[in-house]
Amino acid sequence: MEATKPRFPSLTGIQVLGAVFGIAGLGYWATTVGSNPETAWQSYTYGFFAWLTLSLGLLGLTILVNLVKAKWGLPFVRFSEAGVRMLVLMLLLAIPLVFVGLSHVYPWAKPGGVPEWGQTFAFKKAYLEPGFFTLRLALYFAIWLGFGFALIRLGKKQDETGDPNLENRRSSIAAAGAVFYVLAVTFAVTDLIMSLEEHWYSTIFGLLNVAGQALAGTALVTVFLISVRNNETYEGVIPARQWRDLGNLLFTLVVFWAYLAFSQLLIIWSGNLPEEITYYMNRSEGPWFYVGVAICFLHFLLPFLLLLSSRVKKTPGMLAGVAVFILLMRAAEVTWAVIPSLHREGLPFLPTDAAAFIGIGGIWVAVFCQVLKSSKLIPSYAPVTRRLVEHA
Repeated sequence: MEATKPRFPSLTGIQVLGAVFGIAGLGYWATTVGSNPETAWQSYTYGFFAWLTLSLGLLGLTILVNLVKAKWGLPFVRFSEAGVRMLVLMLLLAIPLVFVGLSHVYPWAKPGGVPEWGQTFAFKKAYLEPGFFTLRLALYFAIWLGFGFALIRLGKKQDETGDPNLENRRSSIAAAGAVFYVLAVTFAVTDLIMSLEEHWYSTIFGLLNVAGQALAGTALVTVFLISVRNNETYEGVIPARQWRDLGNLLFTLVVFWAYLAFSQLLIIWSGNLPEEITYYMNRSEGPWFYVGVAICFLHFLLPFLLLLSSRVKKTPGMLAGVAVFILLMRAAEVTWAVIPSLHREGLPFLPTDAAAFIGIGGIWVAVFCQVLKSSKLIPSYAPVTRRLVEHA
């Protein structure tokens, strides 16, 4: 099974560019920590969550492909598995946030906590105790990395042995992994993002983020496959129906995300409870109102209409354009979900926000490219790889 090992095309240029932007962005961010630690760590939290979202989206896609034994996932499963490995980087990046930045970002972690909670929110006060928060965050990463690396290990073992029974084992692990993945993401976004608002809560917010992560991961995979489709190492690897399958998946996720987002808005709007409406009140003033309106039309309606077209889904160039646009809208939606909760005065989006996003993103891209360099193009057990071996 190891007769041929088609590797990913050269990524050195992208890797170097990512490293340059990463060092520059985090370098600028570091210069602001001493003078304005609160703003700096708020920006770090935003950048950290944005790229954690993408990593988790690729993990979710890896779980899905193994769960349903999807043949359409074989051309990109090694790419999505590289995203699973990026969770190790995100775990390392979480350490300074937890041990240094926590009290600068979250109201409940500041000395004295949130006085108005009192006895009414005694459970929330106990749940959001910094030590317990740290323990839960470690548990979330243990779940994500545990299931992710279990799937990677069994896939590598099947590469080496060709044992088809390992596919069933991966599917069984992925079934449990899907449940724990959704639960861990739900609690993680509750801790990391929902708790930025002292009183707000939503039972849909976790699943809404799961949908957004899956959409971002699928869009990134689509862009990657289309960008390398003409490379000689991919000759005979990507079937013609691949673009339609990915287009249909993007369409489904766009609709699912919009359904959850609208459901959350409708429930909170109709309930009109003081502890629930703060989320949308903070986003109904200033530029955030217009960002929210733009997200409604550009994150949902435009991709929805474009992906209705079979021509768009069958034409790689058009589909890539839609996928890139979706990635941009995912970044906008994450920004809209995080920054207004920080209750800042003056400018809503600061240079440190951009620096943290670009800095963490640059390091993410550089490490991701390094992981891909050491990865095989597609699994050796895939039928298309066996055909490549026969014709080699």
